[in-house]
Amino acid sequence: MLDQTFETPKPKVISGAKYDWELVIGLEVHAQVSTNAKLFSGASTTFGAEPNSNVA
Repeated sequence: MLDQTFETPKPKVISGAKYDWELVIGLEVHAQVSTNAKLFSGASTTFGAEPNSNVA
């Protein structure tokens, strides 16, 4: 697999009445992690705690 080359794909351009448009598709993922601490800090994840109290 490492011997395969990667070519940058050509932009998909759609002609408009005044301007050309480039088609861009993105993906957004939301996840909830079931842990006792936050993912990138050691702060607690207590549900229902006062605002700004679960910070490190």
